[in-house]
Amino acid sequence: KPFKIRTVTAFVTFSPQDFDGFREGDGSDTSTVGKKIHQCANLVRQVESRLVKEGYEVQTVRIATNPFGEWLTPVTCQDTDDDVDTLSITALKLKWLNELLSRHNINFCSLGPSTDPKHTTSVCPVIVSVDGGRFSCSANV
Repeated sequence: KPFKIRTVTAFVTFSPQDFDGFREGDGSDTSTVGKKIHQCANLVRQVESRLVKEGYEVQTVRIATNPFGEWLTPVTCQDTDDDVDTLSITALKLKWLNELLSRHNINFCSLGPSTDPKHTTSVCPVIVSVDGGRFSCSANV
């Protein structure tokens, strides 16, 4: 019997513009974020299916992104001291992304590394506290 495969990962690059409209409750797969998640989910499921047909056991599928500071934190708030607004917008984006991933049965998503010490102390805790434990991130400390 072939060895087990721990995970099949698709990588996606997000930009702040991919989230345009998220406040209006768009959340549909017609958004740029929705389209990218849909494409990644289809890709990892196709690869998983082929591997299973070949006799491999695939334990998980996941999506990984570019560093979250490039797209998750609001551009308009990045250079201000308004942490409350920044974190509330960040939490809303994470909620929406969590819903999209759930719809596509993607249970793991790595949001890339923290490249800003301020994000490490303020945004990383928000990321890992999202319901369902779907998100992870890394930070150099």
